[in-house]
Amino acid sequence: MKTHIYVWAATSLLLVVGVRGGSRVKLVNNGYEGVVVAISQEVDEMDGPVIIDSLKEMIQEASRRLYRATHKRAYFRSVKILIPKSWTNTSVIGNALSESFQDSEVRVDIMNSVYKNQPYTQQTGGCGDPGLYIHLTAEYLTDRQQSAWWGPRGKVLLLEWAKLRWGVFDELGYPGDESFPLFYIWEQSNGRFPGTGVLLPTCCANVPVEGRLIDKTGRSTCALTPQGEPDENCRFLPYKDQLATSSLMSYPLIFSDTVVNFCSGPDSDHPHNPVAPTKQNLFCGGRSVWEVMMGHKDFANDANPPTERYLDPDIQVVQHADANYALVLDYSGSMNDLYRIHKLRKTARRWILHEVATGSYVAIIRFSKYAQLVHRLIKITDEASRKGLADSITTKADGGTSIGAGLYVAVKKTLANVKNPVILLITDGEENENPRIKDILQNVLDSGVRVITVAFGAEADPKLEKIAQLTGGKTFTVNDIDEGHMLEDAFDGALTYQPPPPRSNTTVTV
Repeated sequence: MKTHIYVWAATSLLLVVGVRGGSRVKLVNNGYEGVVVAISQEVDEMDGPVIIDSLKEMIQEASRRLYRATHKRAYFRSVKILIPKSWTNTSVIGNALSESFQDSEVRVDIMNSVYKNQPYTQQTGGCGDPGLYIHLTAEYLTDRQQSAWWGPRGKVLLLEWAKLRWGVFDELGYPGDESFPLFYIWEQSNGRFPGTGVLLPTCCANVPVEGRLIDKTGRSTCALTPQGEPDENCRFLPYKDQLATSSLMSYPLIFSDTVVNFCSGPDSDHPHNPVAPTKQNLFCGGRSVWEVMMGHKDFANDANPPTERYLDPDIQVVQHADANYALVLDYSGSMNDLYRIHKLRKTARRWILHEVATGSYVAIIRFSKYAQLVHRLIKITDEASRKGLADSITTKADGGTSIGAGLYVAVKKTLANVKNPVILLITDGEENENPRIKDILQNVLDSGVRVITVAFGAEADPKLEKIAQLTGGKTFTVNDIDEGHMLEDAFDGALTYQPPPPRSNTTVTV
């Protein structure tokens, strides 16, 4: 005879807004574009073909589930799988242009000591705040037992995407967790559940979820405490076949194809349970996953309404490419103030001589009223190539400020048609000469380059932050009392766009 454990849903509240800052992923006419799945170079290429095939299948399944779960509002249109530069026997369609492991949405990497092979999303914000990335392991993608333990890959990817993109949270409990326990006592009487004081597994569902209580070893039934509650070794094992259709944020290990929806508002077919002790209820104040989603820019104000047009995702395999850097340096007269030009020269030289990776390409452009290519784009191969670049940086600065002129030389004459282009733009003043940033902005966006902006002092043009944001770059501000560390951090920030070194060659400063 089966032991049945039931979960009933209840009511919900309002919404919240969340946007992933820095991500290039966009939802355009119901299709997500620009999604990057990156494989760490720590992953053995011997597993590469199986991992890539598994990822493709996972993405396709997740896309179909996403389309259904959002009620035909979204799916994955284009996804790039980024493989390491060191892989030599894997078929690719071409080299990466601006994709990088550090900025990827999904990362296949070595096992985390805490999560082991469990897929997870790195979340550091509150309700509606985007996550940082989704972490998968090669073992999860290649071992059927791992998939059976943690849940169907397509369903799991959809669950993690919801956390990453919309800033929602799990709707289940965890073993030994006092804040989010595996079980809780139902203390409400609202006509939907017969009575109060009933022990329930922590989750959200539209109809009872059926399952059984087992000991964590799986070899015996669950023991009870003298109070009649499951002991610390007790687990809830849902059955494969279910009548429930929500929630996707609860029990991803359920292989049943009936669980296809998120919990929603109180008047929907999938009402939310605001009393279960879940992360979603705690961090989102009892709001449902669906309500948080509808507050996101993807769907707010009737954006991306339901569509009957669904296309399977276009999945392309590309490979890490060496970065092509253009240092665009301000040589206007104000750079003489407070020794800014001397600080710039010292830090830029250090970066070229010691930090930028061998194999990367670097060019130097200076601008004041006009722009000038100081050193053509060359490959960093040895000490001589580094020294030649470093010695071309001088400290003579005068004239006005035309940031647009420097950007134009970078995108049109230096980085045109190269792979993985990056501009490191350093300036201290507001523009006072043409062309200006707004005049060159479309050229920069069309080039696919990422722009890292470094602003000296408080008078740098506010459009610097905008161009960095639009290109998926970064923004740094260096105050004039800095002794060089802030500027060094800005230069080091550019290194994230080159192929990462093996962890064994990585220096960690504490």
